[in-house]
Amino acid sequence: MLFWLALLVPFILLLMVMPSYIAWLKRLALGQFIRKDGPQSHQKKAGTPTAGGGLLILLWLLSLVLVVLVLPSETSFIVTPVLALSAGVTLVLWGLGLWDDLLKILKKHNKGLGGYAKLAIQGLAGLGLGYFSVYHFNQASVDFFGLTSIPLGWLYLPYAAFAVTATSNAVNLTDGLDGLAGGGLVTSFLLLAGFIGVTLAQNGYSLYEVPMMISILLGCLAAVSVLLGFLCFNHHPAKIFMGDSGSLAFGGLLACFCLLSHQDAWLLGVGLLYVVEALSVVLQVGYFKLTKGKRLFKMAPLHHHFELVGWKETTVVRVFVWVNCLVGLGCLLLKVYN
Repeated sequence: MLFWLALLVPFILLLMVMPSYIAWLKRLALGQFIRKDGPQSHQKKAGTPTAGGGLLILLWLLSLVLVVLVLPSETSFIVTPVLALSAGVTLVLWGLGLWDDLLKILKKHNKGLGGYAKLAIQGLAGLGLGYFSVYHFNQASVDFFGLTSIPLGWLYLPYAAFAVTATSNAVNLTDGLDGLAGGGLVTSFLLLAGFIGVTLAQNGYSLYEVPMMISILLGCLAAVSVLLGFLCFNHHPAKIFMGDSGSLAFGGLLACFCLLSHQDAWLLGVGLLYVVEALSVVLQVGYFKLTKGKRLFKMAPLHHHFELVGWKETTVVRVFVWVNCLVGLGCLLLKVYN
């Protein structure tokens, strides 16, 4: 019953509220501005309502609250400090992304908040995660694919800051095609839930013996549900974009759940899509500087390169999401037979 509620409530809530939210954004003329140096096929998307994440995160939180209120006797144990900490970090990044989305709209430009300011706030949110992990949850080590655990001590703070910042930015870079970030996040949160379930089984625990883990599992399922509802409006041609308010927040939430559930190294498996997208930008910039103007890809992030090569947008999205899913499933099988 508990898991069905976590799956159904956010999905139903979003289907009910999103049409009115889109209409409200249109009345306020809160539409996306498309970068002029991007693919020309994207110019027709200008004016599409953005900041969909502004609603998604609120519905994610509301759904968890409703689950607890509907089944108080069965769900009081899921209100753990770990879930509260993850929600806090997510809300900070949600506020940052919403601020960035609004600045882009007000400036009528695709560039919002400055890069250094954005990195500083992301880093502080990650440091907060690291501080509570070390000094309140006594967690200061990194699990290395289940083979060994590396103690970091106070170095866990900058490690957590890097993980949160890198993941939230990588998901943000991925949010460039209709349904790409949303589809990738659905597979990532589902895979993470699978990794947590396998970890518990390998250690001989049932779900209900580890409240921290079940709270993270429910958080993952609620995220999957609300994202599936969002994809009903974000698939090509998109009626609304996720925006930074969604991509930064969900990226940070994914990092929080991976670190707090001791699936650190497997973050590379559940989120290969974001690693590749971010790496393509780093390589593009580095190659451009080293060669004084030459480009490694036709355009970065990588999804734009395949568009310019001639792939349809829908093809790029399908291939990228399926590759992310299959690689993650492969990593999950490795963990099962580890």
